[in-house]
Amino acid sequence: MAEHKRHQGHRQRMRERVQNYGLDSLAEHEALEYVLYLTNAQKDTNGIAHDLIDRFGDFAAVLEASEEELCTVEGVGPATARMLHLLPEISRYYGRSRSAIARRKPPPTRAAAVPAPPAASELPSRWAAI
Repeated sequence: MAEHKRHQGHRQRMRERVQNYGLDSLAEHEALEYVLYLTNAQKDTNGIAHDLIDRFGDFAAVLEASEEELCTVEGVGPATARMLHLLPEISRYYGRSRSAIARRKPPPTRAAAVPAPPAASELPSRWAAI
């Protein structure tokens, strides 16, 4: 029972930590645990994360493992294995998309940075005759 109380609110604390400090604030197994929340709504993902790191060596090796290899770890089903296996590909896709957006944007021009002069109707009445 004491074990359950210690872990009570753990996911919420992790979410707040990531929201406040980013994913880089987490240890390797914690980052993996956080990602596992996506496909494991009710499971304790801490143990699964540790088992994955123990089996494959590090975060990157977990993501580079085949779906079949991932499914050999207790608690990892096909949906979790697929999601983990796709993460590097999703990251590459995101990088290409960001690069394409940067190439399509024209560089800002000096004219765009200089505000347009006010219209005659916006000038004080004594300036209208000038």
